[in-house]
Amino acid sequence: MTAKPVSENFRVVAAGPDLTVRCDPQWCVSEDDATTRLMESAWQIAQTQRGDKLYNDSLAVCLPRTASASDIICGFTDYKHFIAQRMEPSLRARWHLQPLGVSGLLWIDEGLVLARRAAFVTTHPNLFDSVPAGCITQRVLLPSGLVDYRAQLLEEFEEECGLSRTHIVSMTPVAFFENREEAMFDVCLTLRVNARWSQIEAAMKACDEYYDPVCVPAKEIPQFIAAHRAQIIPSTIALIETYGLAPAK
Repeated sequence: MTAKPVSENFRVVAAGPDLTVRCDPQWCVSEDDATTRLMESAWQIAQTQRGDKLYNDSLAVCLPRTASASDIICGFTDYKHFIAQRMEPSLRARWHLQPLGVSGLLWIDEGLVLARRAAFVTTHPNLFDSVPAGCITQRVLLPSGLVDYRAQLLEEFEEECGLSRTHIVSMTPVAFFENREEAMFDVCLTLRVNARWSQIEAAMKACDEYYDPVCVPAKEIPQFIAAHRAQIIPSTIALIETYGLAPAK
């Protein structure tokens, strides 16, 4: 696999259908009384700020001993650890948690689907992002220790796009993406979806995590990025510019 340094902040490594994510069941976040108090205090502040829009869940983190972009090693922790780390520099220095998520480049016949992230989300509110996308949770951890990241993306697709997964024609891993600026990783896939833009646009109105969805024809992607660069998440631009080609029908 060849790494493509899109910029000094991002690293994109080409992937294929053999990409696997495995869980280390022995790994856990190191806590003591002091760090637990800091975490709970930060979490309470965050909940006060965001109310019922913020809830705890399991969260995959990429472990440093990941040997290659085709065999990713992760562990699971609580989302509140990540939130607390963002708010408390001492926790970040101690834990250095690097979340592992999934992101899709969703293609329909009319083009590539993007949408703005809601104002209440933790990162990059009100900026355009690829959909679907989300954190990998322990719900997709298999008894074998493998992590079914495709199942996670299917879950995100139904939640964020408002359509049944039966609309998906193909779902292909294309890259392992490192966002060095934010210390996050993503398994990236292209999705070919059998739906009209009018269907997706109407269905996404029920999703509170995104708004203002757009469908950009393939030939207009460079112009769209040029016109909206400041309104698109930088990592999304890097992913689109590297793998923003429509998959075969």
